[in-house]
Amino acid sequence: MVTQHFALVEPLSVVENVILGQARQLRLDLRSAEAQVVTAAQRFGLTVNPRAYVRHLSVGQRQRVEILKALYRQARVLILDEPTAVLAPQEVDQLFETLARLKAEGVSIVFISHKLSEVTRIADHVTVMRSGRVVGSMPTAQASPTELARMIFGQTLVSTSKPHQRASDQPLLMLEDVWLDNDKGAPILRGVSLEVHAAEIVGLAGVAGNGQTELAELIEGTRFCRQGRIVVDGCDVTNAGPSRMMQVGGRAHPRRPPCQRGRQHDCR
Repeated sequence: MVTQHFALVEPLSVVENVILGQARQLRLDLRSAEAQVVTAAQRFGLTVNPRAYVRHLSVGQRQRVEILKALYRQARVLILDEPTAVLAPQEVDQLFETLARLKAEGVSIVFISHKLSEVTRIADHVTVMRSGRVVGSMPTAQASPTELARMIFGQTLVSTSKPHQRASDQPLLMLEDVWLDNDKGAPILRGVSLEVHAAEIVGLAGVAGNGQTELAELIEGTRFCRQGRIVVDGCDVTNAGPSRMMQVGGRAHPRRPPCQRGRQHDCR
């Protein structure tokens, strides 16, 4: 089974992770083990550097190591739990190519996901569970997204929409050309600018590790930027700290006028 949160030892190499727990003698022949891992990787089309340390690998590469680790143990049934949750679209395509190759090799695959488009793309047969029980099972060719959604939720979903409306033209939160370094001193945010108005949801998309967490910490005041401005309700609160951020953020309300009639100034 390849879990959503990988069970790899980051300070060890790919080879060491793959053979971990497999040694049958006191002396470990890493050269021989590396050759076996390379052979297995080539057979199943899992491209990965056997000598690379896991801590230096991308999320997609780590997932390939997890799959390789299972196949190295001669697993004939592979269970993947939400395997695409942290992958970029290109990495999803690479994963599906690998799964198609494994299927051709005779490996049975259980693909667990809530993304219906991916399920219908990769699976031969679909089974839906709700509240711990199987509520439906059918060949993928007979499964429509509407029917799958009905089985998942227990009722037919009705699409709704409403026109986009802003409570005001004055943004409640504004970031201007923000630069932020990570804990190692390398830039993690590079010139980020965005505005969030009242009655508005702004979504940030990206694979884990690309600055979303650091951006949230910057806005809450637990990280300081080295360049740029952060304005909340018309107040410049750049690097003001979490207490001031909460104070200004709690005051911001679409029905209240911004600080000093909308003029941006230092409210600290």
